[in-house]
Amino acid sequence: MPTKTLLSATAYLEREAQAEHKSEYYEGEIVSMAGASLAHNRIIWNLNRLLISCIDAAGCEMYSSDALLKLVDCDRYVYPDLMIFCDEPALDTEKQRGLDVLLNPTVIIEVMSPSTAERDRGEKMKCYFQISSLQQYLLLDSEKVEAISYDKNQAGEWVVHYANLLEEAVKVKGCELSLEELYLKVNFS
Repeated sequence: MPTKTLLSATAYLEREAQAEHKSEYYEGEIVSMAGASLAHNRIIWNLNRLLISCIDAAGCEMYSSDALLKLVDCDRYVYPDLMIFCDEPALDTEKQRGLDVLLNPTVIIEVMSPSTAERDRGEKMKCYFQISSLQQYLLLDSEKVEAISYDKNQAGEWVVHYANLLEEAVKVKGCELSLEELYLKVNFS
């Protein structure tokens, strides 16, 4: 059986700073990022449109999937679909030329596809829950109308909320987002 060649985090960051295409880092392994479907892109567009002024009014800021997040406790670097920071974004000291590595999101939003759903609901979620600044993890399905929101309560426990009807809504940092608006013009064919 052939052995895998593993990269150090430093080697990954050097490579990523020069790369034409994004990749994520999982304990020494490099995982190439695939292109997104039209449904995925439409959901992200709708999220941005709905959140931008509300998040700004709350004193927070958003970063798209071009922002790299370090999952310190999991030895991983990932590109979440959307991150919201309500405190000053903290940067990792391992910064490479032109590549900022963020550490402290308040909210992470992932739009799941068939190829990412298992990871988004499993190993990534476990790593995200170890980020002390994280208050909410929102999963949106790109194949059907479905939102799963994990919200950290006052006791530090994660509480899950499901919504799968167009008449329902999810909250992100006090912004109420109707599923009808989140899935506007999304074609599930």
